[in-house]
Amino acid sequence: MPDAARRATLRALGVTDGQLRASAYRSPFRGVHADASIPPSVERRIRDVVPLLPPGAAVGGWAAAWWHGARDLDGVGRDGELPVLVCVPRTRSVRPRPGLRVLRSDLATEEVTVVRGVPVTSAVRTAVDLARLSGEPRRGVIAVDALWAAGATTGPAVLAHLDERRLRGTPVARRAAELAAAGVRSPQETELRMIWTLDAGLPRPLVNERVVDEEGGHLGRVDLLDEEAGLAGEYDGRGHLALEVATVDNVRQEGLERHGLVIARFTAIDTRPAHRRRTVHRLQDAHRRGLATTGPRRWHVARV
Repeated sequence: MPDAARRATLRALGVTDGQLRASAYRSPFRGVHADASIPPSVERRIRDVVPLLPPGAAVGGWAAAWWHGARDLDGVGRDGELPVLVCVPRTRSVRPRPGLRVLRSDLATEEVTVVRGVPVTSAVRTAVDLARLSGEPRRGVIAVDALWAAGATTGPAVLAHLDERRLRGTPVARRAAELAAAGVRSPQETELRMIWTLDAGLPRPLVNERVVDEEGGHLGRVDLLDEEAGLAGEYDGRGHLALEVATVDNVRQEGLERHGLVIARFTAIDTRPAHRRRTVHRLQDAHRRGLATTGPRRWHVARV
């Protein structure tokens, strides 16, 4: 029995209208019924829309990215749950409804893949759509970074795809792909990196590189690093607030500073638009201090 299906499909499988009205089923969309015993989850939200897809259509946007392994893109925004995007050929139609966003766009055969029974846009097409529909590059970078970190696609692959397809919003998507980086561990890291690069005007940093001492001893892996200035930018998520983690962070920071690095630490509050100007000033000040440091640098990046 499918997790979610149209009424006609379930009737053909022997499910009666009376059973559909019982508590064993729920109706996420009109004409669609789903197993009520399956607990709420991101996966359930995505599977609920599959019965609505006409031939040639596919789940796209954040839902496709999550399906490809970019689990930080979970469909939850600052204002609540985001609708699930479905890409529908221009010759087909899907009625817009709450919880669903319809993108009329023809998909090439190679731009659709079936993953665990769900037709989704390919990883590279997913990154392209998220970037071009974001409206501005820094939001698009988050999507490309997340899919790159998941091993689903890369920034260069997105650029190559944009060269092959003529799509609305290509300039925004291209800029996002150019700014994307490998090895990013969270969307918040990306947001800090965009403030570093776009707002503070600092050189493009290395991402999550391992720093060692003169003998090759491990000093720590830093989120963002300007080698010339000796500046490391660190983003502290909620997990860093725990006493044990904070203690490890403090010890690591002392070791990095003792070897000649300047450390600047930030939290989610610092990346919010209301505090962006302050964060820019802090980054620029730390960068100046790093360039002005005259003591010996007893560290370097561990090149693999």
